[in-house]
Amino acid sequence: MELTQAHKTAVKQIVDSGSLGKDPKHFLAHHNLNPILYGTDKPQRLYLQMLIFAQTIRENPESDRIAVAKEFDPGDPSKYDKAQQPAISNYFIDWSKQGGVTSAGLARKDVKVDSAQEKDRRGFAAAFAQSPFDLGALNVMTLKDDDFYDALVRGVRKDNPKFSPPHRATLVNTYSDQLKNFAVRRACKFLLWESVLQHGRSVAYALDDMDLHDVARRRPIKLEGDGNRTKIPVCTSELRELFRNWDAFNKRVVFFKDFKVASPPWMLPSAGKPETLRAWSEYAVKRARAIVERSPKTPYREVYNQVFEYNKAGEYDAAIGAFHWARPSLEGKKTASWGESLSIQDY
Repeated sequence: MELTQAHKTAVKQIVDSGSLGKDPKHFLAHHNLNPILYGTDKPQRLYLQMLIFAQTIRENPESDRIAVAKEFDPGDPSKYDKAQQPAISNYFIDWSKQGGVTSAGLARKDVKVDSAQEKDRRGFAAAFAQSPFDLGALNVMTLKDDDFYDALVRGVRKDNPKFSPPHRATLVNTYSDQLKNFAVRRACKFLLWESVLQHGRSVAYALDDMDLHDVARRRPIKLEGDGNRTKIPVCTSELRELFRNWDAFNKRVVFFKDFKVASPPWMLPSAGKPETLRAWSEYAVKRARAIVERSPKTPYREVYNQVFEYNKAGEYDAAIGAFHWARPSLEGKKTASWGESLSIQDY
C-alpha cells in the first residue's frame, strides 16, 4: 500500500470543502470517533498518518484549514514509534519489551515510571489478567494442570502445526517466544472488546495488503530466517474474533480499504472470490457446531442445522448471515457477558 497522489487529492477536496465529512465513505469522515487502528504494519502506519493529519487540521478554524493542510508535514510513517501512539494497539501491548510468559500467564515487568501511558498500560494489563483471554485464565477455566499444559501446546500449534511438545517442565522456558506470540494474539483480541466496551471507542480496521483468503483459512506464514518455523498472523486472529462475534461488534467496527469504507472480509466485494466466502461459511458451521456440542440443550441446535444446510447448498452468504443473526457472541464461552453488554443490534 502506498499513499498516492490520488489519496492526497481526495484529502485536499475534503479540506477545501470546509467539512471533513464531505465524503462519508472516506476514512477521514470517521476520524472524530477516536478509533483504535488495526491492520498490517504499513497500512496501519499510513492510516495513522491520515488520522494525525485530520486531527491537526480539525484543531484549526475552517478558514485556516487549507493553509494548515498545505504546510502540514506528518513525517515518515515508517519511522513512527507505534508504541507511543494511543490509536495503535502497541500503545497498550508492547510486550516484546514488557515481559514474558510463565506457567501462571503473562508476567509483566515492573516499570517504575508514572507516565500517562504507563498508567494506561497497567490498567490494560490488570484488566487482561482478569479476563478469560489471559493465559493464566486457561488454568482457572480448566482446573487441571494437564489441561493447562495442553491448552498452551494447542496455542503454539496454531503457529506451528508440526510442533512436538517437550516435557511440560521445559515448555515455558524453551518456547517462551512462541508462547508470547500466542499471548499477544489473545491480548489483541481482548483489546477489541475493551476498546468498545470499557472506553466506547470504535475500531477502524484496514484490510489493505492482506490476503483475505489466507485469513479465512487461518493459514500460517513462515518466519523470516527460520524455514522450519511458522506463525499465525495477529490480524488473522483478530478478524476471526470479529467474525465469531460480529453481532456484538457490527456497529463499533468499520473496515476500510484504500481509505474508503469496505465490506467485512466475509462479504463481497471484500471477500473477493467464492472460495473465500466458502471458507468463512465453513467456519460458521464449525463455530455453530462447537456451541451445540458445548451446550447440547441450547436452542442454537436449530441455528446450526440451518447454517449447515445453507453451507451444504453452496449458499455461503446465507450461512454466514444465519450464523450472525443468531447472535453467537451470547453463546461464546468467553464472551457471553460482553456480548450481552454490547447488544446494540435489534433482531
